[in-house]
Amino acid sequence: MAERPQPSFPSLKACSIGLLAVLVAAFYGVVPPQTAAAQDLYAVSDIAVDETASNEVQAKQEGVAKAKRAAFQEMMTRLTLAGEAPPTPDDERLEFLIRDMSFTSEKFGGGRYIAELTVRFQPDEVNRYLQRSGTAYLANPSPLAVILPIFRDENGDQLWSDTNPWLDAWWRLEEKGTVVPFTVPLGDLGDIGAIDAKRAVSVDATGINAIAGRYRAGAVAIPIATFAAEGGILVELATFGAGWPTQPDLLRFPEESLTERAAVLLADEQARKGQSGEIDPATRGAQLYAAAALTLEAMEARWKGENILRFDQAATKMMAHVGLNGLEDWLKIRASLAEVAPIKSWRLSELATSHAVLEIDYIGDTERLSRAFARVALALTPGADGETWTLTRR
Repeated sequence: MAERPQPSFPSLKACSIGLLAVLVAAFYGVVPPQTAAAQDLYAVSDIAVDETASNEVQAKQEGVAKAKRAAFQEMMTRLTLAGEAPPTPDDERLEFLIRDMSFTSEKFGGGRYIAELTVRFQPDEVNRYLQRSGTAYLANPSPLAVILPIFRDENGDQLWSDTNPWLDAWWRLEEKGTVVPFTVPLGDLGDIGAIDAKRAVSVDATGINAIAGRYRAGAVAIPIATFAAEGGILVELATFGAGWPTQPDLLRFPEESLTERAAVLLADEQARKGQSGEIDPATRGAQLYAAAALTLEAMEARWKGENILRFDQAATKMMAHVGLNGLEDWLKIRASLAEVAPIKSWRLSELATSHAVLEIDYIGDTERLSRAFARVALALTPGADGETWTLTRR
């Protein structure tokens, strides 16, 4: 694979990320070499089956049928907004949406069937199903995001410090994200040289660009965690990259929510490690662990809210002029068009050695379409006549 070029940033004035408000002036063309595989959105793993019937064959049939429905519901949670998922289709229709399945840890005996399943759905068929039902949905995951967890207390802001418990909490997360795949740096010399807490908090474009390039990532997220005086944890979340909103969020996690989530996370952690014993979900470490999981969910909601597609809306048409440097360049751009989610359809109006003219039907507004093009390293700009647009490589 070709080495990813360094993302280029426009000039950026440093600005402070305060707990109450932030003004991010401009960002930011972090463009990944490729988006995370959209197929991951349509694959649901680790579905537990434990079914009992009159015999093992019937138990397997009933357990697998339940697992397929559970997988569909989990996929809908990923792809759609809360409360907007369509009902689960009947078994015959559901079967048509499934591409394949795999089984692990199968056990039979005494009319009981135990297994873990992975169900992989067909993206095109699922998307068509959602479009026909008029359901808004997410077509693409976020590109890989680098997480820079900053812990703020009376000693100041900590990032790579060995005493940063917020960094430890993110390292503990077993889930690496499907809607928002992410990585948490280890804090080695290369990471320290790329960016530190002060530069991250001041939104230093050079440092953010450097850490993104180091991990070949298309986004950077900076969650700043503080224990609130009234209890619970405050997390200020700023995200940078094509397709991400620039306005930060202030997340408030009360103690009750953190304790409840921590109990589940710690129990799952014990089960994975084959450990037993009492757990205390009220410790600071456990609370931060829970806050990391809840912050990841907030990031997924943030990405979905910005990139959800509403195919119940009428499509808008535009004419776009694309400069070309030969046939190979056109083939690359044509492949990129398939990854621009707001595009409903497109037609080639004119093709020459030096340029192409496209007629594009898209959903949403031009700002969202422009952000979608940016994720595949294409810049959309209005033409001088106010009617045609220009697509250029970034």
